[in-house]
Amino acid sequence: MQPTSNRTIFRARAVFYSPAGLLGALFVLLLFSGVEERATAQTFVASPRIRMLQNSLRTAAQQHASPEQMGKLWHSLGVQYQNGFDYENAEDAYARAIHLLRNTALKEEYADSLHSIADIYLMQGRLKEGRNNDAEALAIFEELGQTRNAALVRCTTAMRLLREHKFAEAEAQASAALTGLESLGARSEVESAYLTRARAIAGEGRPAAALEDVGRARAMATKDLNSNSIDAVAILLVQGEIQMQGGMDAEGEQSLAEALKRARSMTGLPPATQASLEASILDREATSLRKAHHNDEAKVLEAQMKRAIATASSACNGCTVNVASLLPQ
Repeated sequence: MQPTSNRTIFRARAVFYSPAGLLGALFVLLLFSGVEERATAQTFVASPRIRMLQNSLRTAAQQHASPEQMGKLWHSLGVQYQNGFDYENAEDAYARAIHLLRNTALKEEYADSLHSIADIYLMQGRLKEGRNNDAEALAIFEELGQTRNAALVRCTTAMRLLREHKFAEAEAQASAALTGLESLGARSEVESAYLTRARAIAGEGRPAAALEDVGRARAMATKDLNSNSIDAVAILLVQGEIQMQGGMDAEGEQSLAEALKRARSMTGLPPATQASLEASILDREATSLRKAHHNDEAKVLEAQMKRAIATASSACNGCTVNVASLLPQ
């Protein structure tokens, strides 16, 4: 059995989707991250797990704990902040973990921190900053024989390459990830990897082949695609974008409109996350309409997108806990 880390965001161990769809929403935002996601979920920031880790860090600092102990605590805190979409504090926590764990025996936690902070850079459009981190994380996971974690790093790399319009390289990374994930029977991650590869193939000008991958993702879906699940939203969103790229305007508009309808009907997401997910979908729909020269319709959606971004920005005002408060005074 391969070792696994304690991450729950698009990572090995984890259950990829939470009951509320938070982690699935993160994948959609990563895959379609033209709209920067900076929201914070109050319920996660104030969670008992975070308070416990804060207390543990204070105690460890007072007792002059080892770098391994401190680094592991900072890594765990970073996971909790990132699960709560609090990227500022998560980045700080992971940076501290990386510094403390670099020359220790805790290679898995070190590599996971590298990959986690690269995820944040990708979400925020800081593409160059994540390259070296993911390259180092991939090398470590492969050295440790962690096929699943290595594949998930490749998925993040593919998403970054998509944003850089390096579609052939993105396809290669997604294909390599699929090889590893399929060998492990990781259905939800396989579904996501197929959607990532579909966008890469579409970017190379092969919409028919890309839609075949969307079909494969649909076959791997672990949720009821007739429900308002994040699986359905992601599949419809990728499908619609590819249909629009392939000149199937009517079908594409229908898929994108259905994705938006289902996203708006989802329950259980924090308001800021819900608004950011909606903004991301509206951004893709408007972009596709402009490419099809439907400019008037695109303007309407762009106005809706701006309102959604404003909602996301205001939904979490004042809910961030500053990690500086954890440091010895």
